[in-house]
Amino acid sequence: ILAVAMLDAVPDWDALTATVHRVVDGMPRLRQRVQNASLGLGRPRWTDTDVDLPFHLRRLTARKPGALDAVLELCHPLAGEEFDVDRPLWQLYLVEGLGEKRGALILKVSHTLTDGVGGVALLESFADNAKPEPEATTPDPVRTTDPIRTVLSAQRKLGAAALRASVHPVRTATGAATLAASSARLLAPARAPLSPLLTERGMGRWLGAAEVPFDQLKKAAHRAGGTVNDAFVTIALTALADYHVEFGSEAGPVRVTMPVSFRRDDDPDAGNQWTPARFVAAVDPKAHPYDAVQKLRLRLHSASHEPAISISQTLVAGLQELPSALTTSIVAGMVKGSDVVLTDVPGPREQITIAGANVLSVFPFAPVGGAALNFALMSYAGRACFGLTVDTAAVAEPERMLELFEARVHDFLRRRARRPKDLVATSATTHDAATAATGQRLSALDTSFLRMESDETPMHMGSLLLLDGAPLRDEAGMLRLDAIRARIDSRLMNVERLRQKVTEVPFELGRPVWVEDPDFDISNHVHLITLAKPGTRARLIEACERIQMKVLPRSQPLFELTLIDGLDGEEFGEGAVALVEKIHHAAFDGMSGVELLSTFFDQEPHLLEGSEVTRRSSPRPEPSSLELITDALVDQVGNTVEAIRSIARLVGKPQDALAQAAAVSTAAQGLLRPLAGHRSVRHEAHGADRLLVPLSLPLAAIHGIGTSLGGTINDVVLALVTAGFRSLYEQRGNAAPHPFTALVPVSTRIAGLAGEKGNHVSSIMVELPITEPDPVRALALVVESVRQSKTRHEAQGTELLLSAADLLSPVAIDAFARAMERQHLADIVVTNMPGPRSTLSFAGATIDEMIPIVPLGANISAAVAVVSYVDDLVIALHADASSCPDIGLVADGIQTAFAAFAGIVSDP
Repeated sequence: ILAVAMLDAVPDWDALTATVHRVVDGMPRLRQRVQNASLGLGRPRWTDTDVDLPFHLRRLTARKPGALDAVLELCHPLAGEEFDVDRPLWQLYLVEGLGEKRGALILKVSHTLTDGVGGVALLESFADNAKPEPEATTPDPVRTTDPIRTVLSAQRKLGAAALRASVHPVRTATGAATLAASSARLLAPARAPLSPLLTERGMGRWLGAAEVPFDQLKKAAHRAGGTVNDAFVTIALTALADYHVEFGSEAGPVRVTMPVSFRRDDDPDAGNQWTPARFVAAVDPKAHPYDAVQKLRLRLHSASHEPAISISQTLVAGLQELPSALTTSIVAGMVKGSDVVLTDVPGPREQITIAGANVLSVFPFAPVGGAALNFALMSYAGRACFGLTVDTAAVAEPERMLELFEARVHDFLRRRARRPKDLVATSATTHDAATAATGQRLSALDTSFLRMESDETPMHMGSLLLLDGAPLRDEAGMLRLDAIRARIDSRLMNVERLRQKVTEVPFELGRPVWVEDPDFDISNHVHLITLAKPGTRARLIEACERIQMKVLPRSQPLFELTLIDGLDGEEFGEGAVALVEKIHHAAFDGMSGVELLSTFFDQEPHLLEGSEVTRRSSPRPEPSSLELITDALVDQVGNTVEAIRSIARLVGKPQDALAQAAAVSTAAQGLLRPLAGHRSVRHEAHGADRLLVPLSLPLAAIHGIGTSLGGTINDVVLALVTAGFRSLYEQRGNAAPHPFTALVPVSTRIAGLAGEKGNHVSSIMVELPITEPDPVRALALVVESVRQSKTRHEAQGTELLLSAADLLSPVAIDAFARAMERQHLADIVVTNMPGPRSTLSFAGATIDEMIPIVPLGANISAAVAVVSYVDDLVIALHADASSCPDIGLVADGIQTAFAAFAGIVSDP
């Protein structure tokens, strides 16, 4: 593994030498060499040896002035040179002579010593402010995992498996067969590479690099409907397809290897903690990259969720007990036979300094491992750094490969959000389609949120934010309301939906449409109230509850922001202010509501200006009744024609038709299953008051629980909520209802807020094991329930049903909304939304706390909204005060369950 760190200066040699001494003294593996077992019996071991520091720390001079290219020229021979196995397996080179007083470091580490994630930790250990590593004294064998922890982890997993087997013996037998088949696929040697062009292999290496702002890549990936890793894979494989076409070959399927890390925070930096995920993929270089993202993300999900990967640590531990030659053969077969390796490693978020020199960029170069080339991505201090390692025997023109990759990167960044292809094209006027004269038409789902609303059931989403309000105040300590309004008004230029109002079509001949409000006035949407003294947290929550119960007026855009002043300085900090947000569910769903935060708030402080002038073009006049009716009739004709076309397309693709029919049937059965005689916190008429009970838990601890006990963060949240409602019924003295079902929204948003407006959500029904007192067993049952819902493709089927609902008449949609007021499908709603991982600010005022609020509808009397913010996971319980006045007991139960989980995980 090579890493190239570009520096803003050449570090002082003595200071660098002292830094390396510190790191070597603190990390025993840097002072050890590999010693083979006698007569070749057994595994090699790490043994202590003398470190000849001048051999490991060297100075190089670039052959010509320059920057990255001059450094990479020095790296090419280093990448192909083997280590001296009689010495520790690492080297560090200081590069001088680059001009402009700049320097570079080249870190070369054997993959035997660590993996990519451990390599990042090793690089960070050279930082001037790095914490000293704990000393380890006992040499250990060359192992890839801790056998003691593996055994303990296996015992927990076996216990959970035994529980599932006792409940579902047939399903368990089927799952065991599936796991065995998956293990065989994971361990089976790969066949020959699939590329007809990249067939040769040799020892020569060539390195290339590129970089772009990480934020730009992240936003582009979000516009495409994927993650940064999805975008990276798409870009790399498309560039590889371009290379094939350019050199006269077909852009056919290639075999891809991607390392999947199972390294935990408490793992030592040394050693390897990963397993290879392998899959075959083909990319059409002429296709739109967003289409490729959607196809590849499914392949990535399938490969990274291969059932055997969950037990890969146990498999690796078993392999280590085999004869060394056999182990080597199996592992080599797992990583060879690929065309390309794709490596994505998260790097340091903040800039680091080594021996007084600032590290500007870090480029990763991972080994090809028998493949033709390795594309690597590492994020570092706001930069996305790409490293390309090429086997020169396989890739005849490596420079051209890099050029094609860079071209694809910049093409991806330039792409604007577009309307994605619907799973079934049932409507010519779905969520994003604009009608000519009247504006965008609401979808059936958006319309139903309007129809379900009443004075007792507001259908807006909300949040309560706590800010350091000092930057928002004038010299007298008063909030600068006019300047705050001006700042918000200027940000609305990026979100047209917040400047539009809903207009009904006469005689309900069509669904409502969004039209620009010609009388828009920001003062109608941004308000200020002051709490009576003392402004305690309890009074703040009460004020938020009252604000949330007020229905947004339909005569203007459906959002409202209320500043709350008068907070107690001792409890909240001097100058603190709260902000209550309300946005109608017809305009945005939960995920886009979180994304709106980036519209109003900044990741870097931008102080409040004295005055901000917002210039807009003159609004279009409101459509006449005749225009509304005409466009509605045209849309109905278009819907009918498009439905016929969709049916014709499905007739030509019977496999797709059968798959969609099965998904819809499964979703319908799940949604319409009877729950008669089932009494819980629902089935109560809503009153005029609400209760809001928030609590905050450390996000890292939630993640650790899931990692240790086998589940995602969302699984752990559902298990905590289950325990909370179990506690509620125990305190009431009532038997917990069974079954107890949670409706869990699933985002289907692809192109992001800018490209998709309205609601892009589906849902799954998850049966919560509310009668199970043991938290570990309850979590296992939650994981199984979620898995079953996903296996049945409930979310996809529900999405198809919602898309088809756009064909319904407005009268039918009204009837559906009224029916939902008496639904018997779910007991509670639990929505979990990933929020910002860095602190946001508004006009220089940092947001210290973020509390999400989900509306109560469809006779559900309690809902749970979850959002992550920086290092916290906030769980907010929102309940009807008349039917669920004791919702605080649920919060107590969640806290108790979290403490129990934390104790189980920390118990050795």
